[in-house]
Amino acid sequence: MYTVQSVVCYTLYAVTTIFVFKFVTNNVKEPYMDEYFHYHQAKNYCIGNYKHWDPSITTPPGLYLTTQAIEFIITSYQLLNVEKCSLLLMRLTNLLFMLALPFIFTMVYRKIRQEEKESSSYKTSSCMLSSLCLCSHPLIYFFTFLYYTDIGSLFFTMSSLTLHYYNKHLNASIFAIISIVYRQTNIILVLYLIGLTVLNEFRSNCSQSQILRLYVYSQSETRSSIEYLKNNYSITLGHQQHHQFVLHFAQLPYFILYTTFFIIMHIVTNKKHLVNFRQFIFKHPFVVVFLILLTFLFIKYFTYEHLFLISDNRHYTFYIWSKFFKRYVAFRYLLIPVYVSCSILLYLQLYDRSLINVILLLVCILLATVLQKLLEFRYFILPYCLLRLQLNEKQSTKIALFLEILQATIINAVTIYVFCNKPFLWPDNENIQRFMW
Repeated sequence: MYTVQSVVCYTLYAVTTIFVFKFVTNNVKEPYMDEYFHYHQAKNYCIGNYKHWDPSITTPPGLYLTTQAIEFIITSYQLLNVEKCSLLLMRLTNLLFMLALPFIFTMVYRKIRQEEKESSSYKTSSCMLSSLCLCSHPLIYFFTFLYYTDIGSLFFTMSSLTLHYYNKHLNASIFAIISIVYRQTNIILVLYLIGLTVLNEFRSNCSQSQILRLYVYSQSETRSSIEYLKNNYSITLGHQQHHQFVLHFAQLPYFILYTTFFIIMHIVTNKKHLVNFRQFIFKHPFVVVFLILLTFLFIKYFTYEHLFLISDNRHYTFYIWSKFFKRYVAFRYLLIPVYVSCSILLYLQLYDRSLINVILLLVCILLATVLQKLLEFRYFILPYCLLRLQLNEKQSTKIALFLEILQATIINAVTIYVFCNKPFLWPDNENIQRFMW
């Protein structure tokens, strides 16, 4: 059951999201950037032309198949007066996913907190508030209103994770497969679920045969992923020349800084976090030195500059990179103490700091980030959610959650306003360009 507070919070979130959806749709009436490829591919599916495939598309056809199913339901039951195969209908796909995601996250949070001592009503409202924090995350929220694969991919990965937590392993596997049909890189979630299963089996003192079976299965999944990378030298289906497989270890400190920025309210609102941070520094000086040296090596020898990053001025990462990281090479190294401090702070935020859990989470984050040559914040969405779900909110207050939502809301308001109302033109191109993540 949901409390009145939970219902009110969700209703406010849903109404706001629908309003923003209408605002974006009314201001951006043509497919923009990658939407162009997804829209025309979905349109072919919509008219029954399943043989057509645009080689520029980098992901499997899960999004288009889902849109077709939703279109069939809407037109069959005349639920909405929406033009068949329209951009509005296609964008509606992600809106529906986004309206459902808070309940998915809430179920995960309930399971994680089931042994906490707070009253059930407090836990329910707190879980919904935490879920809305995740759904309001700027990268997730922004791409809700465009016909991209991110939101559908997140919906099915998180649904699979939720079912896993409730021991519905067959259903979890089905949703994991669907998530891979959305984005092939979601194989990382499969490996994460296998890791969680192994961890739980170890903790429940299962038999050696069970552990062996899980180990063999995980090895087969890992081998299939590695074989794909070896054979294609890429992590995408199309445009493989622009998505080459590299070991971009500098992505890890970028991700750590990115994540810390968006959960900073949980750190600054509780002095205990800073006390624990100081104690960690003094108790583990060798760990700190090791992290400094490791980060230095990542930046020195494993930093890559993708062509898109330095040439496409429609993305915020272009300005971050060109104004700071590219212009001042020393700036990359000056951030090392910040990266290390953020790493420690994030570690201290985890509710399960056991070695095997930290390793499992770290491996999944590495797989999701360092194989990407391009610095693009969209690639951080899945690892961010996995880490955010591990946040120990027993040490946080509702004030921290409200501040997190406020921070996200301000960023969302600015980025969506700029995207819709501040278009610009390239000198050699008559098409309207827009600023985006």
